[in-house]
Amino acid sequence: MTGGALLLAAGHAKRFGGDKRLHVVEHLPLLAQTITTYQQVFERLVVIVRTDDIAVTDMLKKHQLTPALITAPDADLGMGHSLAAGIEQIQSWDYVFIGLADMPFIKTRSLKTLNEALTNNTQIIQPIYKGENGHPVGFGSAYFEKLMALSGDTGARSVVHQYPQQVTTINLNDSGLIQDIDTPDQLLDKFA
Repeated sequence: MTGGALLLAAGHAKRFGGDKRLHVVEHLPLLAQTITTYQQVFERLVVIVRTDDIAVTDMLKKHQLTPALITAPDADLGMGHSLAAGIEQIQSWDYVFIGLADMPFIKTRSLKTLNEALTNNTQIIQPIYKGENGHPVGFGSAYFEKLMALSGDTGARSVVHQYPQQVTTINLNDSGLIQDIDTPDQLLDKFA
């Protein structure tokens, strides 16, 4: 099976107070750190950005990171539009793991475990940390049409809820699976 990962990075990070994707975390901008971790596991990596993301493309060049970039022209209308734009471009894949750009602390071994668990195109893989659903979530290609139909602020969780019998949960000891960075204080807490 051929597949990869798709990172949602087209949000505006209003609660952070600036572009958190460019905020330096452990010597790398947050988005660069997330991409670096994912590229260690996934041969194919697509990052969804806004059409006006010149600062992000410049940062990626500076750090010599070369994921495929897809622009989501309707990103301002919500995450569902960004996700749909990404899935539309990867329809030839057998599966995709959908992750969030603001989750830089996921362990590489967790991504490897999740990637190895997805073995057919009707599976959904949901990581769990201490009873809490995490990211990235894996989807076989059987769900791509549903994912492409998303809009507004409706994310992939709605597809997971539609097919509970197809969900395989993977319990992992990795708090990074649930740590998205919405405010600068969350970074201070991480390194306190």
